[in-house]
Amino acid sequence: MRNMENYHSHKYYTNAIYRDSPTSYERYIDRCIELGQTVITSVEHGYQGNYWLLNELIEDKNKEFAKRRENGEQNVPHDLKFVFGTEAYWVKDRHEKDRSNCHIIILAKNENGRKKINLALSKANEDGMFGGRPRLDLELLLELPKDDVFITTACVGYWNKYDDIEDITLKLHKYFGDNFMLEVQNHHTDKQKELNKNILYLSKKYNIDIIGGLDSHYIKDDKYGRDMRDRLLEDQNIVYSDEEGWFMDYPSYEETYKRFKEQGVLTDEEITHCLDNTNIIATFGNYDMNRNIKLPTLYPDKPQEWKDNLFKQIINKEWKRFATQEDIPKEEYPMYIDGIRYEVGEVIKTGITDYFLDHYEGLKLGVKKGGKITKRGRGSAVGYFINTLLGFSKVDRFKAPIKLYPERFLTSDRIIKSKSLPDIDNNIDRQEPFVEAFRELLGEHSIYPMLAFGALQKSSAVKMYMRTENIDAEIQNEVTKQLREYDKAIKHCETEEEKEDVNIEDYISEEYVKYVELSKPYQGIIVQKSPHPCAHLLLNGDIREEIGLLRCESKSTGKSVLTACIEGTMADHYKFLKTDLLIVDVVGLTEAIWERIGKPSPSNNKLEKLLASDEGNKAWDIYANG
Repeated sequence: MRNMENYHSHKYYTNAIYRDSPTSYERYIDRCIELGQTVITSVEHGYQGNYWLLNELIEDKNKEFAKRRENGEQNVPHDLKFVFGTEAYWVKDRHEKDRSNCHIIILAKNENGRKKINLALSKANEDGMFGGRPRLDLELLLELPKDDVFITTACVGYWNKYDDIEDITLKLHKYFGDNFMLEVQNHHTDKQKELNKNILYLSKKYNIDIIGGLDSHYIKDDKYGRDMRDRLLEDQNIVYSDEEGWFMDYPSYEETYKRFKEQGVLTDEEITHCLDNTNIIATFGNYDMNRNIKLPTLYPDKPQEWKDNLFKQIINKEWKRFATQEDIPKEEYPMYIDGIRYEVGEVIKTGITDYFLDHYEGLKLGVKKGGKITKRGRGSAVGYFINTLLGFSKVDRFKAPIKLYPERFLTSDRIIKSKSLPDIDNNIDRQEPFVEAFRELLGEHSIYPMLAFGALQKSSAVKMYMRTENIDAEIQNEVTKQLREYDKAIKHCETEEEKEDVNIEDYISEEYVKYVELSKPYQGIIVQKSPHPCAHLLLNGDIREEIGLLRCESKSTGKSVLTACIEGTMADHYKFLKTDLLIVDVVGLTEAIWERIGKPSPSNNKLEKLLASDEGNKAWDIYANG
């Protein structure tokens, strides 16, 4: 029985560039299994998609298959294959104001291909942006390793912009050879029929192979496919006139063959050949996307023992400084030293002293460059006294008014078993000095903000559904008014679990609850991207190549920001180092006040003593006397 692979497909992560699909990775995986196929690609318009998540979902599904086989189950599906790629935009010269934005499919055959595609897309985001789109050009395309990538001409959007497109196509084929194919599609439009005729002509004239692409945007032509996509587009007043008459679903091999046959351009032999060629893509993959801890180091040429000794020396030096500055009584030394020895021992057992050395030098240099860090602390890190010695806070857990448990921050057993990293949250006045410091220490492309995807939540899904269904304006206004209270309740939740406990039906009149139910299929659809407000990825090496960059607009500043193409959850799962640099305005204000009065800002211990003094009582009197 013949089959094919659907390499040219779009999921709802494509909406981060522009709205085009309502369909999740999970639904594509289910359809792939249903049809007996194996490949799901990360192809999205203009970028790589949330490819770390797609790879994880496929790995999880393959683990499930393996368990079923171990349990003796018969007819378990074949393992799935993740293939990294993109449907990129390209122009002749990315530095020109050219709105052509031609399309091209680029897939990675192996790890080197993945990295080089990442690098090319990163450069497109660095200096190839125009009209809100990152654009490759012929220079970047011809820098890709010809033996490690696979190229197709995508859709009609490849062909209809340049008069010399035939010459460009020949240049690409000459460079990429058999790794370049002309993509035919089975739409029954006049434009596609004429394009397919021209593709067949070029294929025979220049001996360039053909391949059959689907260009799927959803699974089926039903209310969860075409109808949902139409509503997503209508909500943003988007009309793609060129798509009239296109097939945009995910059909079987038999249906795909039938559509080509009914199109009446390709012969039976050509149809079979172009669909057989898609199976080449099942041989791609095997990327190095492992779950090992990826901890950058300032000392790549030094053994672990040397770094452990350096860590001990720094802690010893900073303890002496702290004891002197804080006037720690000699009789309390044993309590502190026992605590320090315990914490240092736990860190060394884990083999992650680089984590502390990186932050020690990075934050210290950031302060030298004019940055300011909170003197108090946030999260579990304040429970580790060595974090205070290293300058990450000024909280003394031995003197804190409430008991702080170091085990909440780090135990060697937990770190080793989970292969995870601890998490230090840094409240700062501004990010630039600290980012500059880490770049100076680790390399120009060693740190970038992480990516955050925005999805339709319950409230926004209800509003979108009502708008696109043309519900009476008065009803829309009333429901929107009621949803404001729900949104306010969600805003004050600190965790996702707390948000789940807030029942939207409690805030909407019973007569309007039906719109909540009707909008449920839209909840969770990705509709935007933005820089994470505080999380930054740190890496030895070039993030542009290892991860990829994507340009986003900051919600808080409106500025264009280059972000690493990975979200926080995936960074945790794949064991990358992320550091939180959270801007808290009061940090800068507090430091500015102490500078203004000509005194150093005190540690927690000194502040407690100050507040208990006559001078401190004057401060309390301000509040007492109104």
